[in-house]
Amino acid sequence: MILWGVTGWSDAGKTTLIERLIAGLAQRGLRVATLKHTHHDVDPEPERADSRRHRAAGAAQVLLAGPRRWSLVAEHATAAAPALAELVARLDPVDVVLAEGWRDGDHPKIEVWRPETGQPPRAPGDRTIRAMVAQARPKGIDLPVFRPGETEALIAFLTGDAARPWRPAEGAAPAVQAPWPPNLPSARPASSPRGDAPRDPAPDPGRNADLPAVRWDPGGIFAERSQGFDSFVVIDWSAAATPSPRRPAKDAIWAGVADAEADADADADTPGEVYLRTRDAAMTWIETRIAAERSAGRRMLLGLDACLGWPAGFARHLTGQDCAPAVWDWLAHRVEDAPDNANNRFEVAAAINAMFPGTGPFWGRPAGRDLPDLPAHGSARQGHGLPERRRWEGGGMQSVWKLYTTGAVGSQSLLAQARLAGLRARLGADLAVWPFDPPAAVAQAPVVLAEVWPSLAARAVARAARGDEPRDATQVRVTAAVMREMQRRGTLAPALSAAGGAALAEEGWCLGVGVEPAWRAVAGDLWPPSG
Repeated sequence: MILWGVTGWSDAGKTTLIERLIAGLAQRGLRVATLKHTHHDVDPEPERADSRRHRAAGAAQVLLAGPRRWSLVAEHATAAAPALAELVARLDPVDVVLAEGWRDGDHPKIEVWRPETGQPPRAPGDRTIRAMVAQARPKGIDLPVFRPGETEALIAFLTGDAARPWRPAEGAAPAVQAPWPPNLPSARPASSPRGDAPRDPAPDPGRNADLPAVRWDPGGIFAERSQGFDSFVVIDWSAAATPSPRRPAKDAIWAGVADAEADADADADTPGEVYLRTRDAAMTWIETRIAAERSAGRRMLLGLDACLGWPAGFARHLTGQDCAPAVWDWLAHRVEDAPDNANNRFEVAAAINAMFPGTGPFWGRPAGRDLPDLPAHGSARQGHGLPERRRWEGGGMQSVWKLYTTGAVGSQSLLAQARLAGLRARLGADLAVWPFDPPAAVAQAPVVLAEVWPSLAARAVARAARGDEPRDATQVRVTAAVMREMQRRGTLAPALSAAGGAALAEEGWCLGVGVEPAWRAVAGDLWPPSG
């Protein structure tokens, strides 16, 4: 269960916003409860009602039951309203609680603000306010701001990574809680963590020789049923422990977007790259983008430059299942990733290592971290029993077990997967993860998530660079454009269908692997060699 307060001055529009939020959350299959604080006596019954006479006679509680609903009126001895935690504890298990009032409480809040109230926003002096609803961004506000009509985007924020399960203050009565995220019925430290190849990395046919024996889509269901994608989004993830600089910089999270209907000119058809300073900001941006695309009836292919799977045997040993998303869920319950990027990834990796024989598999940590189960150097590992790479990974890719220093993909994969578990639960059947979900789901889902590796087209990335822009920005722009052009040429479906191998459910796949010549040909056509 999550709880959000809605605060603001009188006539700011709090009730209207709550009405819209209730309707939108209910449409997603979430159970919603609301609490309202009032300075007036609570007297919901007509003056001559029998139940009111019961109260007047001294009943401590009166429950009025009818065919469609029931209500409970309780007397309390104090002049002030009960504490919020006490009231939440009385609710049935629900998914979301919206509380209007209790502005001095320590629970997270959304502020609704209109300049017509004649009052300044409360947000600058209230650290519990996490976002605002206003027609325009008030001066001096460095929080997410949503317009009054952006209900879907706000819901994505409220139920996204900004959401935290409700925990009453110490000493307060515990609430009977529904789990969060709910089970809906349908519901990098370096610029290229896997290695900045000076040239396009060569395929490794020997490593992949056994993979065609098990195919992701042997019947061609995806190619037959897929309706194509309307937009292509690529995210270059990061495991930074502090917010990235305000001025766009390298080694940060970048997003690139390409629209299926844009012109063929590669420089004119992308709306630009988006610089995201924290993982919280990135998840908010992603979910806002998804909500907008879904509202417009458009399909999105979302590429993430982080590992979605693990070398064979890891998932089974850790979770008991041969299934990479089971690792996501395991991580989501243990990874702590704060809004300012502070996180416990090294501690989680050390705890995982302690569950395996020998030493490892994870390695790499800052010199000041005293974690006996996490060796500082890969050469110190022995006896953990796991392969160094996934079977389809070539020599140009860094090992997912590496957590620290240049090319450490492991840290960002731990943090990304913990975030993705929540996204997957919130979107339900609207999100398909390739290649873990079946071809029919990937063919029809509004959002498809896939692992990407921008260095597959390293030469084109070098040619596409604009001045001194960070390489991360170039990579996401190029990769999004390549995915779009692959669809235009009819080669995207074969790229998705190239996944295979006996350990596919654990290891996953990277979009472009298996069709490297076609991928690089597209990138080379979009950004041809000069001269």
